[in-house]
Amino acid sequence: MKTDPQTYKEIERLFDEYVKEVESLGEQGFLQKQTVVTYLTHSQNFVRWIKGDFEPGSKNRSKI
Repeated sequence: MKTDPQTYKEIERLFDEYVKEVESLGEQGFLQKQTVVTYLTHSQNFVRWIKGDFEPGSKNRSKI
């Protein structure tokens, strides 16, 4: 893990809020489906990187 557990927990909480906001914008037609997928995939990879479950350029080890 690249941060302490308490900070990671806050990052996960904020990520959950981000997911809801992005999905809502997609449902409202402000973002196209592929844009939603792109936003969520890359941000999820960042959160996984913080946790130590993702290395850019290598095979994924697990999911959040």
